[in-house]
Amino acid sequence: MDSRRIAITCPEERLEQNAAIRERLRACQEFRVADRVPVVFSLGFRFLREARGAPIGDYFQNPRTQLEQQLLNHKWVVEHMMDDRVTDLGRVVVSPDLQDVRGGYFPIRTVWTEGVGPMAAPLLERPEDVEALEVPPPTANLYGLRIEWYHAMRDMAGEYEVTLNGRPLEVCPTVSGLGGPFPDAYALARERIFYWVHEAPEAVHRLMDKVTEAFIAYHRYTRQLTGAPMANL
Repeated sequence: MDSRRIAITCPEERLEQNAAIRERLRACQEFRVADRVPVVFSLGFRFLREARGAPIGDYFQNPRTQLEQQLLNHKWVVEHMMDDRVTDLGRVVVSPDLQDVRGGYFPIRTVWTEGVGPMAAPLLERPEDVEALEVPPPTANLYGLRIEWYHAMRDMAGEYEVTLNGRPLEVCPTVSGLGGPFPDAYALARERIFYWVHEAPEAVHRLMDKVTEAFIAYHRYTRQLTGAPMANL
């Protein structure tokens, strides 16, 4: 089987429900009455790879492997999940994925959790460690690797032939930020941060200042890189 040719099949009547699904979701977002409550399952890679029987380690091997695994994930979702998600008829969006790793603007290290994948190891052990923490440029450290993988995925995207019921789908790589400032701060200190709120509140304020600065800089950089809107930054 050619891993760069992925044929997705889906009943046409299912695809014809896109308009109704969009209206159902829009009604929910606008607090209007819909025909029924919309249901969309949140499916992370660890769940999809179990359903597909794919080894988790391959996913984090290199950008090509991750790109191909995400395309196969998309195929599995379209062919098996009958929830209220709109099936894009023109493209497949892929993005470098670090799973549960947060705070990667900073020089964190990762630990491997069996069956889950990489997670951030705490970088800060004492409130005094916050002062030595420097805000890095967006292209540094682990999140800088995400940007490198984005460029690699973008270069490789044209090599893949993905179809939906015979119709071509464009492979569209993107990259964005993760989580938010507090999840990032928690990743750096773990549960210690909750003690510090009481014992060393000034250190927590300083940590949040640094994490928020890094968060905004990274989001601005990736939005400029991909042409995404700069709203709320």
